[in-house]
Amino acid sequence: MASVETDDILQILEHASSASLATYHAKTSMPYVSLVNVAVDKQGPIILISDLAWHTKNLQVQPQGSLLFVESQISDTQKPKDPLEGKRVTLLGKFNQVDDKQVRQVYLTMHPDAQVFERFTDFSYWRLQPQTIHAIAGFGAITTLNASQIFDKTHSLRPIINN
Repeated sequence: MASVETDDILQILEHASSASLATYHAKTSMPYVSLVNVAVDKQGPIILISDLAWHTKNLQVQPQGSLLFVESQISDTQKPKDPLEGKRVTLLGKFNQVDDKQVRQVYLTMHPDAQVFERFTDFSYWRLQPQTIHAIAGFGAITTLNASQIFDKTHSLRPIINN
């Protein structure tokens, strides 16, 4: 079985602006998936979500969850006919609500229009503390890593910040 290159994982995470968020539904204990905007830095993904949203209520009860990132930065001529032939990365871990200026800067650099949501008291930043990475790059190319193999100081994963 082929593996997925670390550079491919880093590229998908560096260019991601959205992901599918999977949580446990607080009332039914069934899986619940939603779409969220995301920014990723060396510590992990950051999302800005409302307390009114189901996914937030779910994370408040059970903070374990995952984010699925799908390769999107390729030209139309290079896109596979079947989306399952493309590259994707799932990060599994625990979410924590954070109140940090650096987190805010990373997120708003990727999503400047989100600044309007900060005016609402029900919005807050959450960070996924990734534990496991599962990456797929088409049929038979699968890699499962400990998150420290990607989220550490030796890789070039960087937030896209204009400093």
